[in-house]
Amino acid sequence: MQKKINGIILAAGKGRRLKNFNKPKSLIIKKNKYLIEHIIENFKQNKIYNITIVTGYKSNEIKKVLRKYKVKFIFNKKWKNTNMFYSLLQADKLLSKNFSIVSYADIFYKSSAIKMLNKNKNDISLTSFKNWKKLWQRRFANPLSDLESFKVNTKNFIKEIGQKPKNYKDINGQYMGVFALTPIGWKKIKNLTFNSGLNLKKISLTEILNKIIKNNVKVKAINYTNEFFEIDYKKDLKMITKNI
Repeated sequence: MQKKINGIILAAGKGRRLKNFNKPKSLIIKKNKYLIEHIIENFKQNKIYNITIVTGYKSNEIKKVLRKYKVKFIFNKKWKNTNMFYSLLQADKLLSKNFSIVSYADIFYKSSAIKMLNKNKNDISLTSFKNWKKLWQRRFANPLSDLESFKVNTKNFIKEIGQKPKNYKDINGQYMGVFALTPIGWKKIKNLTFNSGLNLKKISLTEILNKIIKNNVKVKAINYTNEFFEIDYKKDLKMITKNI
């Protein structure tokens, strides 16, 4: 019997770094489809049909676009003042019950990323974009100004993530915003973050991951070399609409 899998898409944020952009970043168009549609198709191509979208900013616009899809919605009431991790918390019941693959909504990638995460046997795993240097050189005059550390050991378990890198040696890949959690993995995250004094409304997911790694929780990096793009700035928007 095939295991039940949740597909969870985090689409609550406004994207404040993308100045004067008045719609959700998940509704940016690439290759004649909205980004969020590409992500839904990535799940469906891997036979994952139990898909839930965590919305916030202009949630009705997202729902309108996705009327033809059989997806569920969770509304993050505090989206204005919270970060990605808080949006993830809204899916606690799903994460606690079944294996889940989670995706940010403002990125573009191929279904092979979902396939690799689905095949892996670790409680916490995430895709690592291996062609990061070429992409960041296109996006920034000084790539290190935006890049984050991503250090792995010889077995590709992460040693550090999300810190300010000193040089390119601190970067063995790049966090994409696509990851998988078993209920045991999710429980480990909650055990180390709840009642810890952390501001769960403001903390980022990479900060959470770095914290649990420092507490000896294993997080597996799954190498991904296919197409990937994320949208944070106006330059990114221009690049993705030109299909670079």
